[in-house]
Amino acid sequence: MIVAGSMMFGRPNRFAVPRGAIWAAAAASAVLSALHRVDAWLLRRRRSDEPQTAEEVQAWAQRIEASEPSLAADLRGAAARTLPSQWPA
Repeated sequence: MIVAGSMMFGRPNRFAVPRGAIWAAAAASAVLSALHRVDAWLLRRRRSDEPQTAEEVQAWAQRIEASEPSLAADLRGAAARTLPSQWPA
């Protein structure tokens, strides 16, 4: 009894990937790699004028009080929530 199967012996199936698809994949990979490098650079970059502690945030709020009072109040509130001396016992 002979059974028809899907196994094929001999030469392997060969197909050519279209040249445009290879170029498009390489371009997309380069763009994504560049975006990843830019994103990593932006995350590593630390501005020296950005406040890092609650005291620095309070000093910043004091500097901008005259021009932006509502933002200064929000900054003071955020800084107060992070100070351990302000926490209820």
